[in-house]
Amino acid sequence: MRKFFFLVLILAITSVAFQLTLAQEKKYYVSKYHVEIWVRTNGSLRIEETIRFRFQQGTFTYAYRTIPIEGFDKLNFIGVYENSEPIKYSLRKSWREVDITWYYPETKSPAEREFTIVYEVTNAIGLASKFQNSLDWDAIGAGWSVQIKDIKVRVHLPGRFESSKMLSISPSDEAFVVEKDNETLITFSHPMLKPYQAYRVIVYFPRIYTPHYSISRIARDSPVASGTFSFLAVTSIIVIIWYYKGRDPKVEEFQVPLFLHNWDLKPMEVSYLVNGQLDVNSFLATIVDLAQRGYLKIIHEKN
Repeated sequence: MRKFFFLVLILAITSVAFQLTLAQEKKYYVSKYHVEIWVRTNGSLRIEETIRFRFQQGTFTYAYRTIPIEGFDKLNFIGVYENSEPIKYSLRKSWREVDITWYYPETKSPAEREFTIVYEVTNAIGLASKFQNSLDWDAIGAGWSVQIKDIKVRVHLPGRFESSKMLSISPSDEAFVVEKDNETLITFSHPMLKPYQAYRVIVYFPRIYTPHYSISRIARDSPVASGTFSFLAVTSIIVIIWYYKGRDPKVEEFQVPLFLHNWDLKPMEVSYLVNGQLDVNSFLATIVDLAQRGYLKIIHEKN
């Protein structure tokens, strides 16, 4: 009997643990991701991202979005909205990215919630050529771990460029261009993105802005190039300082003539030191030397 009750108790505990595990496991995907990008003549962008979450399993109370800081100078975050009403959010900024987390009432699956996040970035337009600006933007980043459906990106250009030869779009097979009022509206559509897959749009258009890049911007966007440049610059400075300040002083070469010294060497000794051997000239010089010192007498005979 005790074994029976013990078995029932184990089954009950296992069932409760299984139910808790199911309750803690969360499943969802993004059923809609629409992005509006307004290009301004001062080089900034205003961006509105409308994201609809489809909750399939679990209970949800918050969502988050990470925006890499790349391709622009500064990010000014405006807010998060649901049904046009602002909701609570928090920001965490680092040198490379901005993390946005927003909060909402507890929502149990199955359910859907739709949010719009709004922000602006400065100096985000590049220079494609002497006569063209460029917009190169990851409208949807590669950080999403779930499937994303119903992708739509609309780029608003300040001017009527539809017939311009300097207007170039990528991906062109997913884009539709129309002029409305005094702007060019480019709409990109894509059915679905797999997890960790980004959606990038590139637009070249007639020049309206001249970008300026700071040293910190170059270092952040191109760390390899800036690191190489910094290494070469520091090395050059070290070489210049060494050349003018660190080298040993130059010493002028000075050769001391042998005849200025009284070495007190005999001709045969000098010949042996210089040539490593004795020759006829050294013998003749020795005879003359002995005669000068009075050991020999040289008599000159006529004929």
